[in-house]
Amino acid sequence: MGEARRVLRFGAFDLDLEARQLRRSGIPVHLTRQAFSVLGLLVTGAGRVITRGELRRALWADGTHVEFERGINFCINQVRVALRDDARAPRFVETLPRVGYRFVAEVGSLEPPPVSAHKVQPARSRHLALAIALALAAVSGVGSRRSVDAGSPPVGRAALDAYLRGRLLAQRGGAALEEAVDSFEHAVTLAPRHAPAQAALAHALLSLSEAGLRPARQAMPRARGAALAALSEDPALAQAWLSLAAVRLYYEWDWGAQGDIDRALSLQPGAANAHNARAALLSARGQHADAIAEGERAAALDPLCAAVRGDLGWYYYCARRFPEAAEQWRRSVAIVGGDGPRDRVVDALRQLGRTEAAWREARETMLHVGVAAERADALERRGPAAALHGFLAGSVRHGPIRHAPPERLAALTAAVGDSRLALDLLERAASERSPGLVRSLAVDPDFDSLRTEPAYQRLLRQIGLS
Repeated sequence: MGEARRVLRFGAFDLDLEARQLRRSGIPVHLTRQAFSVLGLLVTGAGRVITRGELRRALWADGTHVEFERGINFCINQVRVALRDDARAPRFVETLPRVGYRFVAEVGSLEPPPVSAHKVQPARSRHLALAIALALAAVSGVGSRRSVDAGSPPVGRAALDAYLRGRLLAQRGGAALEEAVDSFEHAVTLAPRHAPAQAALAHALLSLSEAGLRPARQAMPRARGAALAALSEDPALAQAWLSLAAVRLYYEWDWGAQGDIDRALSLQPGAANAHNARAALLSARGQHADAIAEGERAAALDPLCAAVRGDLGWYYYCARRFPEAAEQWRRSVAIVGGDGPRDRVVDALRQLGRTEAAWREARETMLHVGVAAERADALERRGPAAALHGFLAGSVRHGPIRHAPPERLAALTAAVGDSRLALDLLERAASERSPGLVRSLAVDPDFDSLRTEPAYQRLLRQIGLS
């Protein structure tokens, strides 16, 4: 037992085998259970070849029916993403083709940190540490000269508590975003001149709208007001400039938003989200090479962000570089441990004409979201092409339940050959000011069949993309 409690160190990483946690410079790095097991085998056997057979036996009991080769590749890919490793020039995991893998970095051993007599639950301690860090940032104005000026307005304890609670809730995403917005609203009611709270409110409102959880016509104007309020107090808040740019571009269809993105980048040249915002704008205009370059830069700055990686897949997809799109989307799925843009991998494969592979991916997607295996089997009996068509049609039917935006439903509808309904859905997206319309209208390959339609051309002119 004493040996298992060791903490192994390699490079900037610590691997705690008992706690089943990987840390980079002290910060936890997410790994799925199986990917962690793979990493543990590699690190404890550093210098030795770990065969694919060993990995298979360690991960799956006898009698388990899965695609072992694909499962091992998936785990190794996730390990590489977590370690920021490159298979072509590995610093940690070397591939021996058709044999297995070898961990090539030097591995040391650390004593585990002492346990206090007053033990704190791990989740609580992480939340407490984050809350303390945020409180220090808010009070001392980290990254913002204005907030430490002598004349800056004080922030009361109640406002600070509401702001910190909002930050914690916003990190959870999903339905917790509504609670986060409520907390930020309370914070700015108590302290209207607290720029970080106003900026966080703008960002949370945008996230709600993009997730389809609040109509753009409700969220976007309020987000604009919060971003402007933040910038009036602290014009050095890059995130506030990005939020303002998002409102201008995706809600107001104002392409002058590029100036706000450039301002954010001048303030934080190393901010992945700022490079990604520029990439999104360039992609929407059809400047694919420049968009991909910016997207790659964003992914290099934040290689473990599934959203950035997924967006990079989109930029490749719009450039009709479908193999690279599929690869980026697979990496996005790997980062978040199974969730992610699985349906987008289906898109890339069907655009490549790989119908059987697209259907296999579609089937996995169905099972992952809880569709009964019997229903997937029934589709499969129709043959790959008919099954894939059924998957796309089913995605359109169930899209509203899963908060799919109208422009996504339009793309799927166009893919199954219903141009009239696709155009109606695009008209609805424009009417609702759906945030994703600008990103997709001129460049989504599924809209190629609509390009000669007068209604489609009218929409392009309406949002400034004729």
